[in-house]
Amino acid sequence: MTAHLISLQKILDSDDLHKIIDSLEEISVSLDRVDENILQFSVVLALGTQEKAEIILGILGRKLIEADRQINDEVLWLLLATILSRQNLKADSPIRINILGFASCVQDWQSPIFALLTPALDSFLIMSLEQGTTLIAEQTLDFISTWAEDYAKAPRTLK
Repeated sequence: MTAHLISLQKILDSDDLHKIIDSLEEISVSLDRVDENILQFSVVLALGTQEKAEIILGILGRKLIEADRQINDEVLWLLLATILSRQNLKADSPIRINILGFASCVQDWQSPIFALLTPALDSFLIMSLEQGTTLIAEQTLDFISTWAEDYAKAPRTLK
């Protein structure tokens, strides 16, 4: 546990992006359960700079493609909630496209685990359409046109 915390602190403190990418690429990530490595990635997503969050999502996106888009709902919820909780998610950030990729992997939007997530994702989609770049708006529209029927079934909480 201590080794993970030390490794995590080094990543958060480092300014050498190539070294960060190399150290994160070495971590064996399993998307079928919440384990120490997924928690480590989520901490960097939450506490790291915008640039480090973009790197993390790029690495996780590649892992997701390798896993043939199979991801545990708890892992998916943790990653989406962590990303959406960032305070200053820029309107033109590539993170916005990555979030759509992860959101498209949700198998059952009716699952209660997504009830707390959908209001934040609703706001995210609206902001991506209104303030995002042309590419981000286009990708958001693609997500909506492809997944809207399933996404509309997601439970929603009162604000």
